[in-house]
Amino acid sequence: MLLRTSVSTSTNRALTSTTARKSSTYEVVGWNALFAPRGTPPEIVQRLNAEVNRIVQTAEVRTRMASIGFDPASGSPADLATFVRTETDKWSQIIKAAGLRAD
Repeated sequence: MLLRTSVSTSTNRALTSTTARKSSTYEVVGWNALFAPRGTPPEIVQRLNAEVNRIVQTAEVRTRMASIGFDPASGSPADLATFVRTETDKWSQIIKAAGLRAD
């Protein structure tokens, strides 16, 4: 399960001069996901995924999520892994190009 906020785009002027992207704006999307500990048996991961996807598709949950600004997205563990890799790659490039570092 992946939860994305629906109103979360932003222009960050600190990043507009970098060469990581040619665009003058960056989409910043807040998201939440449910992860299981490393080593969790695949059948448990699949069961959790199926149950969370089922619950997220109910009208009650979708309505509540929308009321607090979330757009729930369902998918597989592989979909989430791809999303996390893509986000990590994107932000790693931007951070490196901007010369940012954690102190």
